Amino acid sequence: MRKISRGSIAGACSIIFGLVFLSRNSMRNNFIRMEEYMNVNEEHEKLERYTAPSLDFIIAGFPKCGTSTLLYSLGEHDDVEMRQTEYCALGRNNMNNSEAIEAFNVMAKEEFQTQLIHGIKCPVSLRFPKFLERLEMINENAKLVIGVRHPVLFFQSYYNYRVVSTIKGKKLPIPDIRDLVGGSDKAWRGVYTGYKFEDKLMQLGKVHLDVDDMTELAKKNMSLSPTPLKVFLYDVSQLQDPDKSRNSDFRSDLQQFLGIEKKIEPFGMRNVVANQGNFSEMVDICEDKYKDLRVRLCKQGEKSFHWIRDKFLTSQDVVTGGSR
Repeated sequence: MRKISRGSIAGACSIIFGLVFLSRNSMRNNFIRMEEYMNVNEEHEKLERYTAPSLDFIIAGFPKCGTSTLLYSLGEHDDVEMRQTEYCALGRNNMNNSEAIEAFNVMAKEEFQTQLIHGIKCPVSLRFPKFLERLEMINENAKLVIGVRHPVLFFQSYYNYRVVSTIKGKKLPIPDIRDLVGGSDKAWRGVYTGYKFEDKLMQLGKVHLDVDDMTELAKKNMSLSPTPLKVFLYDVSQLQDPDKSRNSDFRSDLQQFLGIEKKIEPFGMRNVVANQGNFSEMVDICEDKYKDLRVRLCKQGEKSFHWIRDKFLTSQDVVTGGSR
């Protein structure tokens, strides 16, 4: 498995990210977490229920970063069994741990019929600390596959995706994209210029966070939720990389990370809902009138790039594919 070299990360607005810190006491902590829903007299029975069926990996994010492409491509692989629609119920706050995991078990028994490698997709899972906590309870050796994207293209794609789903669902009105400048208080259905990949990654406690990092989390009412889960990071452009040799290396690295025996074939472009249609409300962010937006997003992307390169990629638990 290759670790990405610093020299291979180029461009102020190019981002490749990652996550999570492996605690020496992870096993002990897992059992401490379980105590909130376990009765001592039922411990053995509950443990059996919580560790089967298996969940080996999740396509964990981010939105508009190739998660559907991976869902369908891996779902067609001979060694993998995927739920073919998103499953994010593990992060639900209106369920306690026992209820959420029981609901997962019911779903898994219906969806997973073989002893293959099992996976699900939830591109917003990193927004919900409970999601990864419960995933650990199901399988502390589960793995996370996380994609990121150029911040300008991410913002455009996420906005247009919301436009299409809003129009088709007849949920008007649709705000002007320039009205979404700022923090989460300016967000429309999760879309705003202040969306930062590293915020979601910081909270996972993968690396040491300094005062500035902790202040950033506190401003957004986020907190540390360390997890031992291993992470494979990619940039969405790698899925359709025209360099065949480099693309092959990337797929081989992902195959190795997931523990798949057969090779992963080239990815197709698959998304059932996103950006289907041609509506006047959709934007081309490369138009001159959006120049200020592009400048803002690139400056933000540069800060993200430096934090990820100088801190996040030093983690032993984060791997990246296709380092050439």
